[in-house]
Amino acid sequence: FERQPLHAALPGTTVCLIMGSIHCTFTGVLMPLAHLAFSHPSCLVFHGTFVLALWAYYEGIVTDPGRIPESWRGAPDSLPLFAQEASGVGFQP
Repeated sequence: FERQPLHAALPGTTVCLIMGSIHCTFTGVLMPLAHLAFSHPSCLVFHGTFVLALWAYYEGIVTDPGRIPESWRGAPDSLPLFAQEASGVGFQP
């Protein structure tokens, strides 16, 4: 996120606020009301799922989305190269 404008951090901040409020509600409200320990199976499932959701969001942010391979490019007004192959396997518009 270096050299990014401030508004580029808004989606991540929003997700962190939402996830934080869900976590605080579960651990600060539900667990004491239900008399659940952190080692209770439902707490372990919640925290495991919570960590996996944060991890997936992080990986979605930092992973390069990729690009169209050069072998798929064609002239601007024609079919892509993979559709022009005569192999019989591929994209048929």
